[in-house]
Amino acid sequence: MTNGALERSHKILAEYLRHYVSKSLDNWDELLPYAMFVYNSTEHTSTRYQPYALLYGKNINIPVKLKAKPEPRYNYDDNVYDLKQKFQEAHQIARNRLIKNKEVNKRYYDKKTNTEELKINDMILLKDHTQRNKLSPLWKGPYEVLDVLDSENVVMSRNRNKVTVHKNDVKLYYEDNNMDNEEVE
Repeated sequence: MTNGALERSHKILAEYLRHYVSKSLDNWDELLPYAMFVYNSTEHTSTRYQPYALLYGKNINIPVKLKAKPEPRYNYDDNVYDLKQKFQEAHQIARNRLIKNKEVNKRYYDKKTNTEELKINDMILLKDHTQRNKLSPLWKGPYEVLDVLDSENVVMSRNRNKVTVHKNDVKLYYEDNNMDNEEVE
């Protein structure tokens, strides 16, 4: 697990605990196993698997009564009823947060998506993924578009070779009359 993923899981666990911890904040350690159970038994939108299933190869067995909405019965033991309520609330919170997170990630991805319509003979710049340091140019080129394969890929001429690249790795090149027409490195 990467540091970012670990920090994200800690953030989610903190959100779970924040809803149930006492005002004096002294019972979080008692609630942590329940929060971990909810986290490990909730399907993540990015993987579409429960973390438990990824670790043990099968979904966690949750009693059917815990999955169903509780029927208001007054002969239940208060602790069992409270536990069911906490599980259901935590699962709902997890679902809502994962849905919201997915929408945020989609907006972030869409913001970085290239929506320019490229045509044959357009001049483009190619994103340099081998950037050596922070001050190195982000783009190389210009290169000529030889073919537009679909809405996602273009074929360009690079060093007299045909190279297929994803549309998100290129942008239109606009010639600056104040600069030399030499290739940007």
